[in-house]
Amino acid sequence: MFDERQYEIIFDQILRCQGVEQNTKRHPEVDVFTHLVQCGEIAKKETDNKELILAAYLHDVGKIKGRPYHDINGYKMLKSLGFIPKKTLWLVRHHLHIELYIKGKVDRWFKNVSSSDMGLLLKLYRYDRMARDPSWIPRLDKNKFKQIF
Repeated sequence: MFDERQYEIIFDQILRCQGVEQNTKRHPEVDVFTHLVQCGEIAKKETDNKELILAAYLHDVGKIKGRPYHDINGYKMLKSLGFIPKKTLWLVRHHLHIELYIKGKVDRWFKNVSSSDMGLLLKLYRYDRMARDPSWIPRLDKNKFKQIF
């Protein structure tokens, strides 16, 4: 799916999230890195959709630039790399919309979303909500990460 240089860049995007603090009320799992790795590991166990797994590992990388608009910031950061799959970019960009939809705040937007894309967003939302264990120790091995894709 990616060449060696691209794997290095993706891996670096995740590693850059080490020490980036979370809002502990919503994310008790300490930092963004821990959350992303936990979320990716959950996705890896539950699906074989590589674009969705990658989105689980990358959905909050925009928090490097701050929490507000992290979905947009993450999308822009990843898009600028030039090789992240379009579906992964779309999931990162819209991963916050699903919660707004569930709360009844953005109904119109979802009328243009296909049922398969809605399903992917719901799965990503579920992985995101499940990845909240503060006692979980992140282990991200570069070679095992490459084997996923």
